[in-house]
Amino acid sequence: MSYCLNPSCPNPADQKTPNPTAANFCSNCGTKLLVGDRYRALELLGQGYYSRTFVGRDEYKPSKPPCVIKQTPLVSYSRKGSGAMTSTAQFNQEAMRLEELGRHPQIPSLLAHFTEHQHHYLIQSYYEGLTLRQLVVQHGPFDEHQIRQVLNDSLPILKFIHAQQVIHRNIKPDTLMYTHLTPELTYDAPKEEVHPQLCLIDFEAAKFTQPDSHSTSGTQIGSQHYAPPEQLHGRAMFVSDLYSLGATCLYLLTQKTPTELYDVDNGCWQWRAAQKSPISHELGQVLDKLVARPLGDRYTSADDALHQLNKAISRVGDRPTFIPFLSPPPTAATLAPLPSPDAFASSTNATASAPLLSSETSPPPLSSWTCTHTLTAHKAWVRSVALSADGQLLASGSGDKTVKLWSTQTGKVIHTFAGHDTWVRAVAISPDGKTIASGGNDNNVRLWDVDSGAPKAILNGHRDWVRVVAFSPNGQLLVSAGQDKTIRLWNVNQATEIKQLTGHQHWIVALAISPNGQLVASGSRDRTIRLWDVVTGRCTQVLEGHTAEVLDLAITPDGTRLISGSADQTIKIWDCQMGTLLHTIEDQKHAINTVAVSPEETFIVTGSNDKTVKLWDLVTYDLMETLYGHKGWVWSVAIEQTAQSLPIVASGSWDGVIRLWQPPQ
Repeated sequence: MSYCLNPSCPNPADQKTPNPTAANFCSNCGTKLLVGDRYRALELLGQGYYSRTFVGRDEYKPSKPPCVIKQTPLVSYSRKGSGAMTSTAQFNQEAMRLEELGRHPQIPSLLAHFTEHQHHYLIQSYYEGLTLRQLVVQHGPFDEHQIRQVLNDSLPILKFIHAQQVIHRNIKPDTLMYTHLTPELTYDAPKEEVHPQLCLIDFEAAKFTQPDSHSTSGTQIGSQHYAPPEQLHGRAMFVSDLYSLGATCLYLLTQKTPTELYDVDNGCWQWRAAQKSPISHELGQVLDKLVARPLGDRYTSADDALHQLNKAISRVGDRPTFIPFLSPPPTAATLAPLPSPDAFASSTNATASAPLLSSETSPPPLSSWTCTHTLTAHKAWVRSVALSADGQLLASGSGDKTVKLWSTQTGKVIHTFAGHDTWVRAVAISPDGKTIASGGNDNNVRLWDVDSGAPKAILNGHRDWVRVVAFSPNGQLLVSAGQDKTIRLWNVNQATEIKQLTGHQHWIVALAISPNGQLVASGSRDRTIRLWDVVTGRCTQVLEGHTAEVLDLAITPDGTRLISGSADQTIKIWDCQMGTLLHTIEDQKHAINTVAVSPEETFIVTGSNDKTVKLWDLVTYDLMETLYGHKGWVWSVAIEQTAQSLPIVASGSWDGVIRLWQPPQ
């Protein structure tokens, strides 16, 4: 049946006279049942601090897939509001941040957001699985292996959201869920390739902080059982999430709430007396430090906790999932040994990381290319990289709101350009190497002087995030595009807008300019590529074939072929003049976020969600090399030729690192 979303409806889910699942209007109050003319609520999931959450379905798609509908009154945002920010502005800002978080495969994706009938609506992907609380209720308390698995699966997620300046503030057994759904796999992935995965859900209580802010004062929010003292006093910090995760593990071990396990009179934890199965001294120390009441006694970061958790384990890769009934029980052949006190003492200098995906656990094959520099000065993810024509300079844009200029010879920062109010998503270097263009979430394009490091101009006009910028071959024209679905052409010398190009039905996230400067190619979330005549501004061709959003584009130096990478996990090669599809490189298991073509037109470079950089032969389309090293999705790659006639590849990633790669001399 359909659930009426009108809060004033006398019988929103009347069992006697239910609304049929195909009804358009509520039989009890007459309210329209589809919100956004697309989404139908089926069942109330819960009611939180400000919003109600429903299981729904997307009536627009033929399969009518399930989704989560969150309904929040406008007035609640006014109460939460920050200064002069309007309810709608704050809602849009939070929705944009939730969209960024949702790109992580273990966090629900944001599918849509809109305002209707005095309510804000967020539509998110629906995960089907079992929460940690449900697992404990059904199968009993967790043992050492299962607790370690939960920590190894959840701490990397916390590291990710904290890097985005987000405090979840509601980590508990109900918001951590194991699911067989793996968003980063294809819909037709073989069943045996879909593994149980821990997901973090319910960001309703999340606090979006400012970078470099170590704490935030505000609402007393979060579960009284799992929230630390500072959060209950309205001062949530990043380490507050670590405390809540530790408290969740205590519940998994004992089936008792943390408030039942803490001795208020003596000011100490008594969880060991309530644990259902013995655990090692080392894991006990990790849990004690996670739930330490004094802030100075806790781990400083999720990374710190991960290191301490795994430092004594001889093998952390290729772990099975030890969660009950989600996979076969561990065997002697697959079980990583638990640390003994002796092992702990003898491995104080050892390092280990969280378990990797099964596809990454075997040692990577040797490559003829090597990483010549690892650049780590950014304080957040790196979304865009660009190389100068001679390969001597590198520009990068990051979530830390800065653009950095680097020397590719030394790996050192030459300039840091600060001026954007928020994340920088796009950078480009002019052909003469004298100007950098950058765009981001403040809807502006900025021009910077390479030699002095000073700002040159701010180009205003876009009405939403700028996702991509590109210079024409002569450097006199700059092209930008973004979430307002427009492409804008700018006169670089005069810093003025020349014209707008419109036609895409969704955000534009990719651009490429032909070597003669007469053609602009644009790629969009509407799954199409459009070719535009620069002089007339007319769309000359629409290229269709991708089954998901087009994420990046590149044109070969001779101007004859267009390369596209897509979230449908394919690379397509097109004829620029005829608009015909020449070839599709398939057999990938992850979204292709970025593509580039070598100056000699011999190979294609791609970056993907599998954390690798790949090189593809442009004649045979065979895979030539796979470059390993990044610990996060690779968002951007660039390639140029150096003075030594050696190509240089730059790659930027979610891990906040830029890597420079070169073949042997």
